[in-house]
Amino acid sequence: MTTATEAGNTGDRDWNIKTDDALWSNKIWELCGIEKVSGKYPSFQLRETTIHP
Repeated sequence: MTTATEAGNTGDRDWNIKTDDALWSNKIWELCGIEKVSGKYPSFQLRETTIHP
């Protein structure tokens, strides 16, 4: 997966519906223009702000 996302200049994100925990790859943070803060995880609401209307 890492090779594919690097080759495509994309990122990867995952969301656990039960716990509402989300994980974003470093590239997703970069592509969304949001500074990654160590120890903080993206919320579903933050994810929604990164989706084109």
